[in-house]
Amino acid sequence: MTNLQLALELGHRIRHCDWPPFHFAELRKIAKDKLGLCRIAPSGQVTPLDLPLALVSEENGWCIAEVQPGCC
Repeated sequence: MTNLQLALELGHRIRHCDWPPFHFAELRKIAKDKLGLCRIAPSGQVTPLDLPLALVSEENGWCIAEVQPGCC
């Protein structure tokens, strides 16, 4: 498990370097008893991402949003 995956499980937000400002991802309930990665827009719109957590890594352009707001 990477630091980013652990951060998600602890409730932190992450973001991808290609996303516009103020867009982030976090784990949300997407089905009964199932958490999934969701993209949150500034408007509050929640979009489930079809992305395995194994691909969430710094090497793939992800960073922790709260710790590094200008990371990407």
